Formats: sequence, C-alpha cells, structure tokens
Amino acid sequence: MRHILGELASELIALRFLGYRTLTALQKGQIPGPESALAKITTVNAAIKATDLIADVLGPDALDEESEWAYAISFLPGLKSAGGTEEILRNTIGERVLGLPPEPRLDKGIPFSELRAKEREAVTQ
Repeated sequence: MRHILGELASELIALRFLGYRTLTALQKGQIPGPESALAKITTVNAAIKATDLIADVLGPDALDEESEWAYAISFLPGLKSAGGTEEILRNTIGERVLGLPPEPRLDKGIPFSELRAKEREAVTQ
C-alpha cells in the first residue's frame, strides 16, 4: 500500500509541475504543446489507481449504493476514452515530444471519397 501511495504522490507532483509549464507557456503567449495529452493520461490513471486503492481498503462496501466512492470507482475508467483514447494520446506524445516517426497510414493523402476503393485494393493484393 505504501508503494502505491508513493507512486500516486510522485505522479501528482509531476502533474503540478506540468501544470506550471503549461501556465508559463500561456503567460508567454504560446500555445501549450502536447504536454496536455500527458497530463490527461497521468491524471486519469492516477485517479483510477487511487479509487482502486480505496476499493481495496474498503472492500465490497466501496461499491455499495450509499458509498461516497461507488460513483467514482465505476465512472473513472470511462474517462480513459474521453478526449481521445490513451493510445492516440501516446502517439501524439511520441511524435511531438519524443520525435518518434509517425505510425504508417494507408489513408494518408487519399481523398475520403476514394478511401474505400484503396482499402479494397490493399486487401486483394
């Protein structure tokens, strides 16, 4: 349990400084970069870890209708897909922050009206 609490504390401290970085960029008139994607991923994952820890401590009573934690425990996992799935956000971070090459895309440069025909061609080859 101490290990999980330590991880949560370190993630929250990192989020604080990431927020400072975003605020500094805004004060300088800059548009915040893909750090926001990292903040979203970290925030949601930390919240899920925290509610999982609460559920472990409270046991089955945590999901009781009258529990103040039941809603958070059941609602937070759904936030992983809100605002973009974690995989898409991680790709954004990889490409824009780490400078990794983008994932190969078969649809790049093809008008949407021609996309289905190109997909059929790719399957038959």
